[in-house]
Amino acid sequence: MTGKKPESGITQCLEWTTGKKYWQSKMPHLSPTLNEVNGNAMEQAICELPTHKWRWVTKQITGQFAHGKNMQRQGQQSMANCPRCETELEDKLHILCCKAPGA
Repeated sequence: MTGKKPESGITQCLEWTTGKKYWQSKMPHLSPTLNEVNGNAMEQAICELPTHKWRWVTKQITGQFAHGKNMQRQGQQSMANCPRCETELEDKLHILCCKAPGA
């Protein structure tokens, strides 16, 4: 990566060549789409973010942010449902796709 270096361990997560291999192994059907991503531009844009945005990006990439599934697993709430639409499982993908007003 060029520009400022992210916190330890994040470099590999955000470095496109490593990230692309990871997503191709996790979701092979995305391979054609991943080939269209300009990895160099993405890396440069991410490197220019302020520290608080770095943290947000890494939480999004790793799925380690507060959503129903994580909150229930950590014992912070009893159910994993979405508070907006009442879907049974609120996970990182549901947050991106929730159809509820205000989502």
